Amino acid sequence: MRDITPEVVRSHRFRTRFRGFDVKEVRTLVEEVCDEMDRLFVENRDLHTQWAEKNKKLEEISEHNRKLNATLSEMRETAKSVEERAQNHADLIISKAELTAEKILNNAHMRVAQLHDDLAELKRQRTHFEVKLRSFIEAHLKFLDMEKESHRQADELDGKLRFLNKG
Repeated sequence: MRDITPEVVRSHRFRTRFRGFDVKEVRTLVEEVCDEMDRLFVENRDLHTQWAEKNKKLEEISEHNRKLNATLSEMRETAKSVEERAQNHADLIISKAELTAEKILNNAHMRVAQLHDDLAELKRQRTHFEVKLRSFIEAHLKFLDMEKESHRQADELDGKLRFLNKG
């Protein structure tokens, strides 16, 4: 079967017969059919062109969508990696801070222990100083008592000498 186009219909010549169709009416109808076929062919060609353009745009959008999905996937992976690195960095900072705090606390404990030792030494020195001071004061008191006794004895002798000198 051959393709039916408006040119084929227009060029086709029907045989005439007795009591056949009115040739003018047939020609008019054939022309109308051919005009409609021309319009439909143009419309069909336009629709195919539009379909091809839409299909091309759809492919472009699909490709763009694929690229966006790939980029989004990469961004998610990057965000996950950044989050993991940030968490690791935060853990490292916390570990360093804990270590520093532990060192500070150990230093403080050592300083407290040193202060306790220093305080004990000062108490020992105070006690030693008090004992020495007490000994010093007692020795001076004994010396003063002896001096007093010596003065008393001197006064007694002086009194006796006066008595003897009077007599």
